[in-house]
Amino acid sequence: MDNTSYTNKIDNPLYNSRLIKNYVVYMKEFYPEIKIDPILNHAYINKYELDDQGHWFSQWQVDRFHEALSRETRNPNLPREVGRYMASSSVLTGPFKQYIMGFMTPSAAYWVLEKIVPHLSRAVRLETKKLGSNKLEVLVRPNPGVIEKHYQCENRCGQFEAMAKLFTDKYAIIHHPTCIHKGGDVCRYIITWEEKGLFLWRRFRLYLISLAMLSLVAVYFLITPIHYAGLIFLAAFALLGIVIYTEDIQKQELVQNIKDQSNAAKLLLDEINRRHNDTLLVKEIGQTTSKLLNIDDLLNSVMESMKRLLDFDRGGIWLVNSDNTRLVYRAGYGYEPDIFNILKKSYFSLDNPNSKGVAVEAFRKQRAFLVNDISEIEGNLTSRSLEFINVIGTRSFVCVPLVYERRSFGIIFVDNIRSKRTLTQTDISLLTGVSRQISISINNAMSYQKLNESKERESNLRKLFERYVPPSVIRRYVSGLDLFKGEEAFITALFLDIRDFTASTENMNVVNVVSFLNDYYDRCSAIISEEHGNIDKYTGDGFWPSLGRLNP
Repeated sequence: MDNTSYTNKIDNPLYNSRLIKNYVVYMKEFYPEIKIDPILNHAYINKYELDDQGHWFSQWQVDRFHEALSRETRNPNLPREVGRYMASSSVLTGPFKQYIMGFMTPSAAYWVLEKIVPHLSRAVRLETKKLGSNKLEVLVRPNPGVIEKHYQCENRCGQFEAMAKLFTDKYAIIHHPTCIHKGGDVCRYIITWEEKGLFLWRRFRLYLISLAMLSLVAVYFLITPIHYAGLIFLAAFALLGIVIYTEDIQKQELVQNIKDQSNAAKLLLDEINRRHNDTLLVKEIGQTTSKLLNIDDLLNSVMESMKRLLDFDRGGIWLVNSDNTRLVYRAGYGYEPDIFNILKKSYFSLDNPNSKGVAVEAFRKQRAFLVNDISEIEGNLTSRSLEFINVIGTRSFVCVPLVYERRSFGIIFVDNIRSKRTLTQTDISLLTGVSRQISISINNAMSYQKLNESKERESNLRKLFERYVPPSVIRRYVSGLDLFKGEEAFITALFLDIRDFTASTENMNVVNVVSFLNDYYDRCSAIISEEHGNIDKYTGDGFWPSLGRLNP
């Protein structure tokens, strides 16, 4: 498949990466014998995209993914089973799970499905209607232009079942009377779940109080006042115990809810801080690249900003050398002195067709690479690349090319040597944006350097030729006028030569001869220039000046 066709098929992202990640985790637990990488490759899905909760896939990708899974597992119930697996804490994690758990009850969580589902799918819209304390109706309609498959409906049923289990430890009961895949105009789900212990105890308390009051009224005329007072005391004591127990359950659930909300707040604050640092990084690099025109100063400033604001242990920039044969280290941070010395002495070969390291591939193909586990790519590396990775101790990394107007200038390489968060597509997107700014600035710095070099060469040439060529001719040449266009004019031509120059210089050394001639030419050319003449030709110790020519 060509790149254009592939791009057209994935340019309409509809399904969040959590949905596919749920499948992958399920397969690892229940189908460990099936290799998931070929299935992901069949769907044009990268592993690091699954770890990015902000990444989305198209209908074409998820269809190919399901097609490959069905072929390997031969399990027609797989979509629903995977949907139920969503209740697993190993899949539903982070602020999204805390958001659902924060509602305390399945009723409240189901009630806000209209707000939850858009975080998972852009393909459908939902409407919810409460039918009872533990019963809800959900209507699902595809958005215009979207054609969902039946397996996605089954997966959604499993997800609806799983939501109740988060609260009650039991799956909800789903009744699906109308389905668009069976001729209906809408998918209609009736969801019923068991109520939690707290609500059962509250209902039991209400019923018990009502029953106790009726019983006390009924026996008022049947027993003596002393016995009646004792009965009231016992009833009050029992009711008080039930109330205290109910309140204790509620307190425990409130404490757990506060803990969940606290964890969610921490995760969200971490995410906010990360986004804030990313914004500051882009701002700082933008300011830096607009001020600095020296490449080394520019790269060092960028590395300093990345060190302060990015969550990576180390980072470096490699640029291509002047003859485009090597990538050489230019700036970095976080490297120990011994590793730094290795980087300064080593390089990545670009003129070796057998080179297939990540840095070389990123430079040549102008695409980013993300690796969360070095073992995933060991089979694609040369022994030299593996040795280099082992020496510097990389565990996970992102490598992004520096590209401007289809020209590769080098790479940015950031890595972790300690176990940290999983790297995601968001990291690639951020570094790609940064790399574009750096690439533009490198191009500007190179252009500025070339301009200065050109001005310096022009100045040197001007100084050289002005000794022998009239300034008016040089100005005419620099201004771009045609010096080879013919002209008619009355001129006076003469020839000047030093009498007996050869014999006179036989006893002079070379330095004195050259000095004498330079002084002679300077004096003569100055007089001729004052008369608006030109020197057409030099012949050793003589020259041919012309006077009266039109001043160019």
